[in-house]
Amino acid sequence: MRPNSISRGEVNENPMQKRGLLLSGLFIVWAASAGSAADPPDAADPLFDSGSAEATPGIEERIVLADESDAARDFAASDSVKGFDASDLEALGAQNIADLAKFTPNLEIVTAGATTATFFIRGVGLNDFNANASGAVSIYQDDVALNSPALQLGTLFDMEAVNVMRGPQGTGAFRNASAGAIKLYSRKPSGGYGGYLNAQYGRFDYIDLEGAVEAPIYKDIISSRFAFRYRDRKGFAKNGCGEAPAPELRQIRGTAQPFGPSRNEATWRDGVAGTGIHPDDPRLYHPVLDDAGEPTGALTTADRRNGRDPSLSVCGEFVQRILQTKNDNTAEGGVRTVNGISEIATGLPRDVNAQHNWAARGIFRVLPSLDMDWLVNVHGSRRNEHSRLGQSTGTGGHFCDPDQDIADCLPINFPNEIPPGRINGLLGAADSGRYIEPDVAEMQAQFLAEELASCGPACAPVPPSAPPEERDAQREAFAGANNNADIRTAESVASDLDKRPYRGDYDRVGRTKNDTWGVSLKGEVALPGDIDFQTVSAYDSYDRLVSIDLDFSPTVLFEIETADQGWQFFQQVDFSLQPFDDIPFRVSFGGFYLQETLDVQVANDFGTGSTFGVSEREYTQKIWSAAGYLTAEWDFWEDFTLDGGFRYNYDRKEIDYALVQAELDRGDHQLRDWEAPTGTVRLTYRFREDTHAYWKYTRGWKGGHYNATSSLNDGVTIATPETIDSFETGILGSWFQSRASLQLGFFYYNYKDYQIFTTVDSFSGTPEFVILNVPKARMYGAEVDFKLRPLPGTFLNVNFGWLESQFIDFVQIQLQKQQVQGNSLVIARELQNSGNRLLNSPQFKVGLTAEQVIPLGRYGSLTARYDGAWTDDSYFDATEGAGIPNNQNIEFLPEDTIGQRAFWLHNVRLGYRDPSGTIELAGWCRNLTNQTYKTFAFDGSTFRQTTIYFTGDPRTYGVSLGIRF
Repeated sequence: MRPNSISRGEVNENPMQKRGLLLSGLFIVWAASAGSAADPPDAADPLFDSGSAEATPGIEERIVLADESDAARDFAASDSVKGFDASDLEALGAQNIADLAKFTPNLEIVTAGATTATFFIRGVGLNDFNANASGAVSIYQDDVALNSPALQLGTLFDMEAVNVMRGPQGTGAFRNASAGAIKLYSRKPSGGYGGYLNAQYGRFDYIDLEGAVEAPIYKDIISSRFAFRYRDRKGFAKNGCGEAPAPELRQIRGTAQPFGPSRNEATWRDGVAGTGIHPDDPRLYHPVLDDAGEPTGALTTADRRNGRDPSLSVCGEFVQRILQTKNDNTAEGGVRTVNGISEIATGLPRDVNAQHNWAARGIFRVLPSLDMDWLVNVHGSRRNEHSRLGQSTGTGGHFCDPDQDIADCLPINFPNEIPPGRINGLLGAADSGRYIEPDVAEMQAQFLAEELASCGPACAPVPPSAPPEERDAQREAFAGANNNADIRTAESVASDLDKRPYRGDYDRVGRTKNDTWGVSLKGEVALPGDIDFQTVSAYDSYDRLVSIDLDFSPTVLFEIETADQGWQFFQQVDFSLQPFDDIPFRVSFGGFYLQETLDVQVANDFGTGSTFGVSEREYTQKIWSAAGYLTAEWDFWEDFTLDGGFRYNYDRKEIDYALVQAELDRGDHQLRDWEAPTGTVRLTYRFREDTHAYWKYTRGWKGGHYNATSSLNDGVTIATPETIDSFETGILGSWFQSRASLQLGFFYYNYKDYQIFTTVDSFSGTPEFVILNVPKARMYGAEVDFKLRPLPGTFLNVNFGWLESQFIDFVQIQLQKQQVQGNSLVIARELQNSGNRLLNSPQFKVGLTAEQVIPLGRYGSLTARYDGAWTDDSYFDATEGAGIPNNQNIEFLPEDTIGQRAFWLHNVRLGYRDPSGTIELAGWCRNLTNQTYKTFAFDGSTFRQTTIYFTGDPRTYGVSLGIRF
């Protein structure tokens, strides 16, 4: 690309640049009229008006050229691009790029926290949320590769455009882009004076302030732009454990029986005193009841209340009896005697999932000569908010096979045998900490009442004097009604979560803190011989702490605290030229270098009584990655162009690792190199200047990976590199003076050694979340992007994605302990995933946008906009949402438990703009129908008898005021 200083005449002499300007021009026309892709500066907008007294016409012209080319070049380099401009981001309420996936076919971004996201394009991606995760989608901010997950989910503000490039990127400055790339472009200084401020206020005391100001610093040589965004919001979810009463105000769960020969009163009083409770505390004594259930006036220490009795439990947690002992899996370990009082901490907030974030950026532009353009970018951000909390539902119960006689499922007198027809595992039951979600229990009670009403007299209680056969019949009828209620509860939770999806019981409301800062230098220089040179140098770092109650319950099952920090250095150089004056042949070559260091500490608390105790892992990972590439383009025959490129990729990774679990520890050290060539070739036929068809082949590759969550037995395991062969064809065009445009593409992928993040059960410890290689996977599909502008001020956009994906050969081995006739055996079970759909790859996805501008003459204008998206069934694991089979090798979870059924999202916005265009007042609503949907789920049944769900935001609405100056 030519630097900004080159005049229009010089650019037009280069056919490659001529066509690039043509594509850019078309792109600008429909973006300006519809707001559907990267939006160049509007000459009528005072913010971008470069015609100030300080600016010369020459400078004004080259600034516009540079702004046109930054985001538009992606559309020339790749045919499958989805673009978002500033108006799109505002209308969608996008805080980060994860918000864009809801409205983009064949793009899925899975979030399990404010700073952890995984990216999937056309079913290709990696669900790894670890600090050293290395996804299949490359993320770029102003042409700087952001490698660490902690850097990739930054705040969007003062953006020129966000482009989603679908498909493997086989050449150019892309690393690990076997699925595609997402490129973010900030607005740059225009050389004049200007600025804006956009303020929003909405539900949950949502406050969002975004603004920018720019000004020249030194004549026509140095200009600047400063931008920021501040966001604050109260929590939208409720914590049932919040604002708990002080311990001295809570009830005490007493001993199981009154005093007797084996336990005299003195011994009991001494034991009670040892727990810190005074033996005469009235909470220890309860009325003695007669046979009719009436108080006799006497007191006893015998407490018949269940551990989940509301008088004992603060928020549904199970309270143990006084004087019982329990293990404390602290760093020192030990056993203590409990005092029978709920251990929920005081001071927990009632509102959770609050946010408090800011980000800022300063860009300085230096134009020392007509042949140079330099940008210095200094940026930083802070996230300081609640760690994201969702829903949990236990699976510790059992139910009867509805296809068998209910009598075959009733309890029998052989505790070591499973009754025929009984299936172990029930969604909606207690977890391993004996916690039952109160909302789920309420659902079960409601379903049971309906089943009993339907059952009628057959389920009605019978007197003890009734004949045995009558009692047995009533017992079976009631058991059948209860079993039906259990199944209905499980199916309802699997599809729609519980009755109050934004309420839970959390004994820990951790924080997520992430400080990032960085600096980059980008330069474009016109060298002698018509050689265009571009360089990008950048340093970025972060310091993060994530403390989360990941079990989403009032019991400690698995709670995690991660402290990690890292830095990266990125360098890219690129040369482009046309070596022959009389031959339409262009060539570019260059390379990049990435170096990264991560220091990570993770503490896992698996709760009291757990055999796993507290485990700690610490590791340092270093990456050295480099690549060199060559691309060429040849207009070999009239309307035909052949282009392509080659890149050689090299990755080196080193890890130093230490794991401590209970009193055992293990260290490990690994150093590996991976390298491979990739490339692409494309044939383009131009029907007209604004319409063309293409055929393309790409070879993609992603380097290997260290699993830093491995067990004491295995140490650090390794996932080998993955490769992809991609075939794609399509057509792009516009008709009727650009009133209608179409982007249509078909693709076919053949994958080898596909990397997948999954759970591996280990009989000797906790499940391991690791990356494995699937030998073969395949996917194919299509994308349609149709835009229509039938009338002035009217814009319609329909996006459609179709995706077929399949594991060709994927069988997992799960190791489980099982009791057989009193003996503990380790059984290896095959988990057959071959033929299943890939993770996060819905078969169909539709995005809709409709916008209408209504002129009001001298009173200004109104703009109404609707954005909608429909997403087909999607799954978060390789079992197609079924979860891991139980110890009977039965998939007991209902369909879509570890998935999300098809759903709609709707956003609306109505704005008024004054005649000068400097003030806009708007009202908006996001998730209009208050749709509840999962953003991620996983099955922890074999580990802690629970399932975990992260959910999307509920309906939010508010107003915004924008001022430009």
